[in-house]
Amino acid sequence: MWYLAAIYLSEQDLNELTRELDAEEISFEVRRKENSFEVYVENPQIVAGVKQFQSQQGLQKKYALSLSGLKQTPVTTMILFACFATALITWLGQQYNQYFYIAIMNFDPRSWTLYEGPSLLWHSLSPIFLHFSIEHLVFNALLFWFLSIRLEHVIGRNWLMIGILVISIVSNYAQLLMTGPLFGGLSGVVYGLLGFVFAFQKHFTNLGVSNGLFYFSLAWLLLGMTNVFAIIGLFNMANTAHLSGLISGFAVYAIYYLINKRRQYEH
Repeated sequence: MWYLAAIYLSEQDLNELTRELDAEEISFEVRRKENSFEVYVENPQIVAGVKQFQSQQGLQKKYALSLSGLKQTPVTTMILFACFATALITWLGQQYNQYFYIAIMNFDPRSWTLYEGPSLLWHSLSPIFLHFSIEHLVFNALLFWFLSIRLEHVIGRNWLMIGILVISIVSNYAQLLMTGPLFGGLSGVVYGLLGFVFAFQKHFTNLGVSNGLFYFSLAWLLLGMTNVFAIIGLFNMANTAHLSGLISGFAVYAIYYLINKRRQYEH
């Protein structure tokens, strides 16, 4: 007896599944309809696994890096564009850094002062755009894109923008109080979005982000706090920005959860 496991409209997506079934030595049968392909398996216990594989295919296709995908996620695109534009303007942190530091650095005596007026608003956010090496920029940009594009599709651009603003301000000022204004990078926001995604997947829906990424990033954060990277001469990490970003990401999620759960009850 054969059991219907999946229906495909695309032959390319179908071929990905059949290759996987062949590799696993699972018996299957494809029946072509007028506008679709139906995949049947002999073992009913395989059906759930096939459906999960098909679901993962859909997520990968939806969140693939493409020009059309970036057009559909303007907040994500805007942040990434600002980071790469800043890298060009500052030549990866070698010039014009003062326009992106959160505060004015005084070297004699060593201290800092906050900007005033409208400048304060810009400088409260600007450190997230500043990066000091190509590796620093690419690593942060890829992780940010991977997380942000998923959230923008699911929770919408308004919630994503609110989350980025809150996480940026909290992590930037936390790092300022700990080390002074000479820092930059998008990693505090990345940790905040990672915390939001981790909690979101627990209560709402799967976004295709492995929990392993969260645990690895948490281990990386704890390792950074030991200063082992600085000791071996690799780099210094903005540990305070990472930790405060993670905490503020969980806080933003808690607000999102309470508001959206209450709306579900009201309906």
